[in-house]
Order: sequence, then structure tokens, then C-alpha cells
Amino acid sequence: ALAGALARNVTAALALARALADATPDAARDDEALRACAIHVLDQALFHPAPAQFSHALMQAALNRATAALALSLAPKVRVAALVRGHAPQADDIAAAACYLASAPGVTGATLTVDGGEHLVPPDAGPNE
Repeated sequence: ALAGALARNVTAALALARALADATPDAARDDEALRACAIHVLDQALFHPAPAQFSHALMQAALNRATAALALSLAPKVRVAALVRGHAPQADDIAAAACYLASAPGVTGATLTVDGGEHLVPPDAGPNE
């Protein structure tokens, strides 16, 4: 189960980001307008891992760290950022945040949380729920 989760959640995202870098023209190194941006979408398991979803929470953490590593590895042709979504925000909030990340040339290797503060609140359930 862990190998499958790694392939779906991390390996695939890494491969897509590297493919994006390969498809981005070399001229992007000197021209911000040509630079690409990969955005990894994460969820609340990053902040509130549940034992019943161990593999998923582990993959969220791995992809979050991979965001920074890829940002270093693929620069300057590709910027890489992550967006953590929650249950509270509207779809328009998530879309606006993604558009911001895609259009902000100074943002790379960063994780933006858009969850109405959900990550600040401890889970209601006990530690094994």
C-alpha cells in the first residue's frame, strides 16, 4: 500500500514537474515570462495526520518537502509551489490562490495554506480517531 501511495502521490508529481521543465524552453532561464510553474495541491492531512490514513499523511508530508527540493532543482526554468486546501474555503478561494502562485514570479519553494484557519484548530477526535 505504501509503494502505491508513493507512486500516485509523490513519484507522479515529481515526474510531471520534471516533464514540465523538459518542455520549458531554455530561454526561460533569462525570461520570467517564459518560466513555468508547477503547483502541488495538498490537503489537511499535512497538518492533522490520522492513524487510519497513515500512508496519505506521509505522502502529503513528502510532497510538501519535495516542493522545496524541486524548486531548487528545476530553477530557474520552473518555479514550484504547493497549495494546501481545507474544507472551509470556497472553490473560488482555492482558484484565486492557485492563480496567484502561478503568476507570482518571486514565489518558489513555498507552501500557501488556504483553509480559513482550519490547520490551526486541533482535530476534535482523539489521537486514534
